[in-house]
Amino acid sequence: MIYTSLELKKSYFAAILLTLVLTLVFIVINDIEVIMGLFFFILLFFIVYILSKNFSTKYGCYHLVYILCFAFFFRASIAFVTSVIFELDPAYMPDAQMYHMQMTNIANSFFEYTKPILRMHSLGVIIYSYIGAIFYFIFGSSMLLMKLFNSFIGMLLVINVYRISFLIFGKRTALIASVLVVIWPSIAFWASQNLRDSLMVLSISQVIYFFVKGRLYQRKRYFYLIIFPLIACILLRYYIGIIISILLIVILIFQLSKVNNFLRVFSYLILIVILGFVVKIIIDFIPSIVTLFNIKRNYLATGGSAFLTHIQYNNLGEMLLFMPIGLFYFLFSPFPGMNENVMQSFSALENIIFYVIFICAIGGVYQIIKNKKFPLTFFLCSIILFISLFYSVIEANMGTAYRHKMQILPFIIIFASYYLSKIKIVRNHEHEKT
Repeated sequence: MIYTSLELKKSYFAAILLTLVLTLVFIVINDIEVIMGLFFFILLFFIVYILSKNFSTKYGCYHLVYILCFAFFFRASIAFVTSVIFELDPAYMPDAQMYHMQMTNIANSFFEYTKPILRMHSLGVIIYSYIGAIFYFIFGSSMLLMKLFNSFIGMLLVINVYRISFLIFGKRTALIASVLVVIWPSIAFWASQNLRDSLMVLSISQVIYFFVKGRLYQRKRYFYLIIFPLIACILLRYYIGIIISILLIVILIFQLSKVNNFLRVFSYLILIVILGFVVKIIIDFIPSIVTLFNIKRNYLATGGSAFLTHIQYNNLGEMLLFMPIGLFYFLFSPFPGMNENVMQSFSALENIIFYVIFICAIGGVYQIIKNKKFPLTFFLCSIILFISLFYSVIEANMGTAYRHKMQILPFIIIFASYYLSKIKIVRNHEHEKT
């Protein structure tokens, strides 16, 4: 591309003006962490712009540049507001503060060549803490920078939502889904905090993307690539990673059964063995499994937004009977009218819109079955269903449940977007007839 002298002069003028503005901002702010955050924001925004430009060219949609840039800007703005302007009380974000302290301790141990002090020892927490510690080691210990990094991860989720929707349903659905995920308040908020959720949902979306692409193009390499985001799921939240792994194995074995008669018999034998193995584990370890779920639920049953704290599972049957109630709370709480604190009030208000989206998602599933797209979306439906069922029996706090719902919410939005896109098509078709 050849630039004219006038264009170059405009570029120089813009660069000089930006430099002067930033200099004045830095003088006024006089806070090293905020200044570092602004520099890091500019660096990440440049990367976002390059990615979105290439991505929009690949999919032939110039709107994506604005969608993806706004996705990062929106999340980064929330990160700055909750860190600098209206700093969140640690009571609202105890996990974020604990992650920050542990990341700082580990990063300091890198500098001092000593053994780090670990306050939290679960696998997912340690993995995320070491990721953050490496980040702190390079850029310095700052929760704001980690929030900006997670905002960038949240933007990558929007890319995956677009790609998954585009592959299964087409451009219209992909645009609606990506815009809804960009502006959805809770998705943007949780992605802009120092928490594992943004990395976790990105890993789940990457598993789904590779699976869908592998099914569509019948290429083995995409199924091999699934291993990497699947490992990330297991490392970040091992129980969710195990659920997804089991679903993936079962579906792939069913796919193997369609190749020929020999492989069909072989695959059915494998499924019988797996089923027998699972049944044996359940029979042998029912008391331990029930105890494990009780411990997990008791751990979460704290704080002002705890619900049904008296529930204790005495056997597997009681746990299964509680599932519908737990599922209702997991998906739809906090309910309208709940205003014990500001965050709960905003969450309840947002949930009113979610109820509409959920109904649209059911409509989307109906349209999928009607249009014979269900085989391509079965894996995605299974992930939403089984993650929801798992959380239904361990969740006992509305705030935690609301945050964990982020792991399935973008995919519910995809189904809702398909339904919304079909409604628009029907209306356009009727208008053309008249």
